[in-house]
Amino acid sequence: MPQFTSTQNRQIYFLIACSCLFTAGLLSSNFLAAKVICVGGLEMPSATVGYALTYLMTDVIGELYGKKVANRIVQFGFICLVVACILTRLALLLPSPYDSSAFSQVFSTSTRIFVASIAAYIISQSTDVYIFHKIRSYSPKFKFIRNNISTIASQFLDTIIFSFIAFYGIVPNIWSMVWGVFIAKVVLALCDTPFFYLLTRKRNEFQEI
Repeated sequence: MPQFTSTQNRQIYFLIACSCLFTAGLLSSNFLAAKVICVGGLEMPSATVGYALTYLMTDVIGELYGKKVANRIVQFGFICLVVACILTRLALLLPSPYDSSAFSQVFSTSTRIFVASIAAYIISQSTDVYIFHKIRSYSPKFKFIRNNISTIASQFLDTIIFSFIAFYGIVPNIWSMVWGVFIAKVVLALCDTPFFYLLTRKRNEFQEI
């Protein structure tokens, strides 16, 4: 069994913790989308808050461990998302001796929303990692710039892709919904900047993998 130094152990444990937070935000967002919340006059699915956590974690992981690891986290997240959706569908299909209408109402989603969620996730998250590291390659300083620009740009892409695949032809004024959700996501992206700095403050102790 390989022996790790205390610094390497901290790096491994921190990566595991960030990956767990990423997965928790990703999977919970699929189950929280049914509830609409209102924060500061902005209406949004409650999943927006949990999903914002995934962008913070990919930026933190990318900053500390490099682009390759951040992309792998996105790829593993895609697998987790697909498996979770399949297992949810299976649970809905299996018979129950009790009334499961409430369960079905909460966890059932249309195939269209499932496809929208998968497509928006993989495209926007990959874009986030790409933009983050492209900006970083030009200027390693000013972490808030790459953190916010990559997150806001990819969140806009996520909102556009999901909204049009899931609701085009169903929602009368789809652009109104898009801008409302996107503004909420921008606010959340700006709010995560202090946490990004806090979690990456000891970057010199980490090595890219």
